[in-house]
Amino acid sequence: MKEKLKLALIRIIRAFMRVLWVFPLKPQAVFIAFNAGQYSCNPKYISMYLKKKYGGDINILWVFNQPEKFGFLKDEGIKLVKNNSFGFFYAMAVSSVVVTNTGLPSHLVFRKKQIVINTWHGSGAYKKCGIDTDIGSIAIKKLKMAARDTDWFLSGCRRFSEVMSHSIMLPIEKMLETGMPRNDILFSGDKDPAQQKSIQWDAARRVRERFSLAEDTHIVIYAPTFRGSTAGAENEELSLDIASCLSALGNRFGGEWAAFYRVHYFLSSSVPTAGSVINVSDYPDMQELLCAADVLITDYSSCMWDMSLTGKPCFIYATDIEEYRQDRDFYTPVAQWPFPLAQDNAELAEAISGFDEAKYAKDVKRHHSELGSFETGEASAKAGELVYSAIKNKRGDTQ
Repeated sequence: MKEKLKLALIRIIRAFMRVLWVFPLKPQAVFIAFNAGQYSCNPKYISMYLKKKYGGDINILWVFNQPEKFGFLKDEGIKLVKNNSFGFFYAMAVSSVVVTNTGLPSHLVFRKKQIVINTWHGSGAYKKCGIDTDIGSIAIKKLKMAARDTDWFLSGCRRFSEVMSHSIMLPIEKMLETGMPRNDILFSGDKDPAQQKSIQWDAARRVRERFSLAEDTHIVIYAPTFRGSTAGAENEELSLDIASCLSALGNRFGGEWAAFYRVHYFLSSSVPTAGSVINVSDYPDMQELLCAADVLITDYSSCMWDMSLTGKPCFIYATDIEEYRQDRDFYTPVAQWPFPLAQDNAELAEAISGFDEAKYAKDVKRHHSELGSFETGEASAKAGELVYSAIKNKRGDTQ
């Protein structure tokens, strides 16, 4: 009964949204990332591209739960909108382009002349999602509503296009195979290597300054995904032996090491105290953390795909792999991942000690080929130009 009431409320709000269609469309784009909690990920990099190239030629809006925390964007000429306020519903009703990275609430509805772009927040093809997992009938109805309103869905590889189009019931023709804009920063850049490396260096410097780390300190970041459902996400207990991990990294790669820990955005940023681990869950940009990191340790998070683009080592530490396979399963079998796998701390230390750079590079290249990577370091420009074109065309000033 509770779910039926929620569905009825969704339909009421969607009817209200249609009332707002009396207002004409405006040549503007509205962005929302991680359910209005962050200024980050693919929407951030598309927004930055548009602002840098087109300046005041277009209007850019960002939606936040706490817009007062993002006042610096106002100095750049970006309008801030409070999530779920009247201004939010109005912006969603009159903006010619809407950009998100997690999907939009099913109570929103859009007119045909609007462009709705879901950039998502990861690529590769790892843990299953959508209708490929155990979701209820109400969730399936919500997915269908969202699919009808989605015009483009960004993809980082061909395999991702295939599995995601099925899992969210979106025609594969709507998959925009540009790569992930947030990953552009991870590339060396063929056109202007010096400038791109400077961008990476600046990102790494910001991270080191934020956490007071010397330039010669090496960084390992542990970034596991969540357990359970999106409605009741759970974090894996911190079973990683930080001291053993740092010792193994020091012995294998040399130098002094610091350990970062970042939880999934569904979860609280509180991290259990464990030795010298540094909680970086509140740092606003995961890609900047990857620029600074020398090694990534994860379990089933798609950040492994992002790290693979850098060529830097990534290790899988998965203590519950059989349970996870039974509960959720994977699109690409774990055995086909190029990342060394460990199911306990002893295996992780052994994997680090025996890390083979040449084999890893070969395996990563094969992985990108098998999944059909679209990552070239130009995704922000590709997606940004499409957004700009849609804004300028406005799809008309009327309904």
